[in-house]
Amino acid sequence: MKQRITVEQLQELTPEQQERLREWWEPEVGDYIVHDTQGPGCLFGDIDIMDKTHMLPRLSIGQCIELLKDKTNEQSFGYNDSGCFWTVNVGNRGVGNMIEGCAGKQFSTAELIDALWQTVKGVL
Repeated sequence: MKQRITVEQLQELTPEQQERLREWWEPEVGDYIVHDTQGPGCLFGDIDIMDKTHMLPRLSIGQCIELLKDKTNEQSFGYNDSGCFWTVNVGNRGVGNMIEGCAGKQFSTAELIDALWQTVKGVL
């Protein structure tokens, strides 16, 4: 099972989405990242002094779920044994609570992280 998004998936983000991801992300030691000039890597050392303006996280399954939890008020995940695919549903209920562009979206893929990533892109 694939555990993280790829460098190529991060490149799908617009500059505005990249900035919103950086604003949400709180770097932790051990996070997999992509640096503007140094490429892929892993965070070590004193992360309190790191400048995240040149880094993007290669989100894990857990980080994608946390981001969706923070940005939406309704999420569900499920695995379809007969079709062998993961489905992620996201949306917001209630008048005035809809997030433009993501209400009622559903994404299905063979890898959970890929379905989560499609959903994350929709809310960033």
